[in-house]
Amino acid sequence: MRTYYDEDDYEGYEAGQDLLVRRFTTWAAAQGREIDPYAVISALQFRHTSIDGRLAYWTAALVRDFLLSYVPRTLSATADDALLVPGTLLLFLRYLHETELADPMGEPFADIEDAVAKAASEFPAAMADERNFGVGKYWAMTAIRNGVDPADSDAINVFLAEVREGKYPYDAGLLVDLAARHVDEQDGRALPQLPVSLPAEAELVDAAERSSLVVKLRKFVEWVGDGRALTGTGTLKLADARELVSLLDTGDRLEWELGGAVQRVRSTADLPDLSILFEIAKRARVVRVVKGKLVRVAKAAPLVKNALALWAAAFDTLPERGLLVKEGPGYAVFCSTTVSTSCCRTCSTR
Repeated sequence: MRTYYDEDDYEGYEAGQDLLVRRFTTWAAAQGREIDPYAVISALQFRHTSIDGRLAYWTAALVRDFLLSYVPRTLSATADDALLVPGTLLLFLRYLHETELADPMGEPFADIEDAVAKAASEFPAAMADERNFGVGKYWAMTAIRNGVDPADSDAINVFLAEVREGKYPYDAGLLVDLAARHVDEQDGRALPQLPVSLPAEAELVDAAERSSLVVKLRKFVEWVGDGRALTGTGTLKLADARELVSLLDTGDRLEWELGGAVQRVRSTADLPDLSILFEIAKRARVVRVVKGKLVRVAKAAPLVKNALALWAAAFDTLPERGLLVKEGPGYAVFCSTTVSTSCCRTCSTR
């Protein structure tokens, strides 16, 4: 029996869910056990909408997440009404193991059983705590508390209209927090990751030696030499920056036409590609600023000689927010960094 469905395979998943619930219900009835079928549906939806989507993959951490976070957030019921949920989950997971449907990568059933027992003791409090609710559940439970059946669409519409008129009190601050959490928790499935094979070490080293980023960093460190004075704000002097644009072939334009007039670079802020390279060199710690002067880091000499290590150090600096986005007069710049074994390029729109 299938225990995995693509996110957009709605019909397949619904059919598989119904079949699994029916078979489990029959199995549980044969053992004389009382269950809550909706708890099984909820558990399957919890796994189907997870980052991996494997219905039969369970761990102790997932058990706790389901019983103490997912169910309290999504199931519009009181703790008493949901009394069978922990026991039903445990029985369902036992069914998966006994029928050999359980994912072999999941944790042993003994660990799962222990996790359910521990979470079950905390389950009533988690179900009652409004801070664990989703926005939809908050309004459903508020309606129930005021004698309104959430399943009656006409009644719920009247109820919400009366809420807006101020007839029923509600916690506006809590709703803001619940809505914010809802946005933060929207993850969805991870993209499929295809297997890859890396080239031999010698090929990687050769590619790194030819990498434009490595070549530029080495030239930059060599240019720094015994030290270069910086401006009072810690940036490269304009004359030095102009020299580096040509030396490193950064792709920055030193002048351009705007409104029929030729505009020339007035500061390093107008040289985004060079600015990014300058920042990478500092963050990779091959150069540093000392008393207003840019100097080479002596301890980084072996790193500069090792092309592959230098490329890796430079790559590790790239994800930091703000490094790849620069702004300046007349243009906006976004670096699309396809850093493989070639280079780091910036794409400019002026």
